[in-house]
Amino acid sequence: MPILGLAGAVETVAGMNDPDEARGAVSTRGGIDDPLGDEGVLAVFADATVDGELFRPWSSDWELERNAFKPYPCGIVAHPAIDAAIEAGAAIADTDAIEAVDVACHPLVPELMGAVAPADGLHARFSARHGVAVGLLDGRAGLAQFSDARATQPDVSRLRAVTNLIPTPDCDRDSVTITVHLTGGDDVEVHVAHARGSLARPLTDAELDAKVHDLVEPVLGAGAAAEIRCAVEEITTQAGFADLLAVARPKRAGA
Repeated sequence: MPILGLAGAVETVAGMNDPDEARGAVSTRGGIDDPLGDEGVLAVFADATVDGELFRPWSSDWELERNAFKPYPCGIVAHPAIDAAIEAGAAIADTDAIEAVDVACHPLVPELMGAVAPADGLHARFSARHGVAVGLLDGRAGLAQFSDARATQPDVSRLRAVTNLIPTPDCDRDSVTITVHLTGGDDVEVHVAHARGSLARPLTDAELDAKVHDLVEPVLGAGAAAEIRCAVEEITTQAGFADLLAVARPKRAGA
């Protein structure tokens, strides 16, 4: 079938409930001379295009290199608050003394992750308060902290209930200021200018290794993360991906 303008194809099949009818209608439409031209695919997705960006060499500048790595298994808008909570928790000898926690954050944080009392691990991933609570209590926020068991434990529930998300319009998305109020003690305040894992504060190789270890070893077994790293480092000297795929698969019973 000739290449169709996306808008034309959508317009043709819109409102048709019979797949055969839709297929037949689309097949009768003619193609366009230039799929990248004024009536082509790009015009559907963008108001304007820059040809130089489309056709420049791809050997040096890769958008993939501007991707960030998430250190925590939850909504990214909560990551600055988790960073601050972990840092604050290290300065608190007794978390039972925490009376209240104020989190001055970007307005998107309470909008997207404002859940107060998540019922399980999945819902905890959408609760910035939960991330703050486990950061203060556990000093980390990995998969175990977002499990069903941890999401419903009393110490976590208590801290979530006393944590206030304060939308602050002039606060950047990857920034936060957390203030922990203690019984009979001085407040603990931590400011995070840029969250870990952001482009301004990328994860170190050691932090990435730790993330891979925590994700991989419960599934593939002890030592699997180191084997995968070794296979990745040697991939340019190999004829294919067989060695990498072999260490990235669960071991068979008896193997």
